[in-house]
Amino acid sequence: MTSPKITALNMGYLLADLSDWFRLPSDHPFSGQVEEMAMICYHIALPGQSVLVDVAAHQILPVKESDQPGEAYGASALIDQLRAANINPADITDVVITHAHSDHYSGLTLQVEDHYLPAFPNARHFLGIGDWQPEKFTELEQHTLSVIHQCGLLTLVEGELDLGDGLRILPSPGETPGHQILAVQCDEKEDYFVGDLFHHPLEFSEPERNGYWADSEIMNTSKEDLIKRASISDGLVYFSHLERPYRVEMIDQEVYWHEV
Repeated sequence: MTSPKITALNMGYLLADLSDWFRLPSDHPFSGQVEEMAMICYHIALPGQSVLVDVAAHQILPVKESDQPGEAYGASALIDQLRAANINPADITDVVITHAHSDHYSGLTLQVEDHYLPAFPNARHFLGIGDWQPEKFTELEQHTLSVIHQCGLLTLVEGELDLGDGLRILPSPGETPGHQILAVQCDEKEDYFVGDLFHHPLEFSEPERNGYWADSEIMNTSKEDLIKRASISDGLVYFSHLERPYRVEMIDQEVYWHEV
């Protein structure tokens, strides 16, 4: 099987107050730290398939709800980055949305005058069914997720889904009810694009510490499943908010993460 070509597309940075995000005690080594976290989308090229994992807009998110969002820095628009990497947006065949948080779907559409059009009109789009709650949609979700749905481009995924050519969507709830990851099989190795299953390296040493918004019990189960899969397959794990992939191994029930 041809090895996939993976391109990381950095859409800018958001600021994370680690004490707030992870409810850290005052004596924790990361207590009080505010860090930049990248917003990364991934393109996976295979013969006959051109796949995006998450679609972020060129925007930085506020640290607090009272703050105003602003332009991202150190990044350019997703469409521009794809073209710079010789990837034709019109050739995108599949868009896997790991979950319905705005930094993962905000670039699904483009505004043309007073209406919105799909940014990738020839692609199938996949969202976990647990995140499809149109009765609660914000204006942003109406302009993105609803538009993709109305255009007949959205598939709501329940459970595991085989996309063919070694690509599988795996349910991985906890961050949100419909959170999902993409597994990419090549020969004996399987790589994983895990969205927000992990946000920060502190979760590697403290795997039961999750964002305050997550369902921790379910999230911990999803993390354990990913660790088992990745350690057996010896594949790489790609994250939305960490700029380099990691390899994970288990030795005598101890888990070790290695930056690649």
